[in-house]
Amino acid sequence: MDGFGDIGRPKVLDGIGLHEPMARSSNTDGVGSSLCLLDGQLEEPLTDRIRCEFLSSSSDAEAHSRHFRQSAVGTDSCDKNYFIDQATARGFTMTTMTTAEEIGAFRSEAARGDKLRGRVAFVTGGTRGIGAAISKSLVSQGATVAAGYGRNTEQAQKFLADLSTASDGAEVSVHQGDVASADDCRRTIREVIDLHGRLDILINNAGITIDKTVAKMTEDEWNKVIGVNLSGAFFLAQAALAHMLERGSGRIVMVSSVIGETGAIGQANYAASKAGLFGLTKTLAREACFQMGRAGKLTEGGIGVTVNAITPGYVSTEMVESIPEKVLNRIKDSIPMHRLAQPWEVARVVHFLAADASGYITGQVWGVNGGLDM
Repeated sequence: MDGFGDIGRPKVLDGIGLHEPMARSSNTDGVGSSLCLLDGQLEEPLTDRIRCEFLSSSSDAEAHSRHFRQSAVGTDSCDKNYFIDQATARGFTMTTMTTAEEIGAFRSEAARGDKLRGRVAFVTGGTRGIGAAISKSLVSQGATVAAGYGRNTEQAQKFLADLSTASDGAEVSVHQGDVASADDCRRTIREVIDLHGRLDILINNAGITIDKTVAKMTEDEWNKVIGVNLSGAFFLAQAALAHMLERGSGRIVMVSSVIGETGAIGQANYAASKAGLFGLTKTLAREACFQMGRAGKLTEGGIGVTVNAITPGYVSTEMVESIPEKVLNRIKDSIPMHRLAQPWEVARVVHFLAADASGYITGQVWGVNGGLDM
């Protein structure tokens, strides 16, 4: 399985580079939520990266529906089976004077700052979807950004050129690896430190999905998802935390998913892996405070070492362009805010948690889901 972040083919799921909610197959986790097509039929695949598994009810004709699991990511990827959350309400049309997209476009031009100047960040899955938005957001605050990816070197180099243009002089780099490999996790952390001299911020934005019901899921399908989404996050954090504790400061942000909080039919492996990130986040946060205190590095007003998680819901990425409007309306109607998140809305929470001024926030889970779970 590829790792550091590119979207790949179903089953060959990207890891460290993965993580785009509502993005493409093979890269999910920004959201980790599913999409569904109810009471309808897909004449052909929405894209050559999307495949569907159909579920039907034996009792009620109206219950027959087609579900497909949309990987999101910023993170995750899809295998050949996709399942969807139950969204059964009517379509909803937004009528607002200013859209989230317009606000995002304005922010990208006007909301630059220096909150992270002098800091070095590594964003796994940082070249696409939510990961790309996070990389750009960190750069906009003056950070040096290293973005992880899996296989697509050409796309990663193009993103690197774009990020360099937007960086206002800050250094940027891309790093290839397999998040499912503990050795690759440790290697890429070392690469970033060797290249940029330090590592202040780790964003674990990587994840995959292989969706099947519990009865049909194989041992290998279970282990692959746990290996990338949970074990990969652990090995990256383990390597980064040692460096941060030695320096006396650092930030780790886990990009989990609302599915880790709510669960979803056909996603036992994915939901378990994303929920596992909550326990990992809180344990790492406690151990960081303990180690810092034992070393006498916990001081009034200190930057400290913090570990937090975010749980995106449905996020609008380039893949949404291929989704029929009536399907999007059903999805939106299942969300209290009646719209999808924009990638920058997730990214700004990440850069807030990564800032020096957020030193008193640790071990917390931040929902960015439009009220989907509350």
